[in-house]
Amino acid sequence: MRKFAALWTLIQDLPRHLGQHSGGMVIAARRLDDVVPLEPATMPGRVVIQWDKDDCGRLGIIKIDCSGCA
Repeated sequence: MRKFAALWTLIQDLPRHLGQHSGGMVIAARRLDDVVPLEPATMPGRVVIQWDKDDCGRLGIIKIDCSGCA
């Protein structure tokens, strides 16, 4: 049980899964692929950044949520 507790303590704050936000966008001062790692999204012609909102915030990258915009 101690070994199990030691293992879950190590992984408890790691991301659980990658998610895509269909109403979000990221803005950077230069080319986005120079700033963050990118990967192809499931939707053709779209890409996903591999960092979460907290990582982007610490680096000063603007993330905008447009899902509630009218």
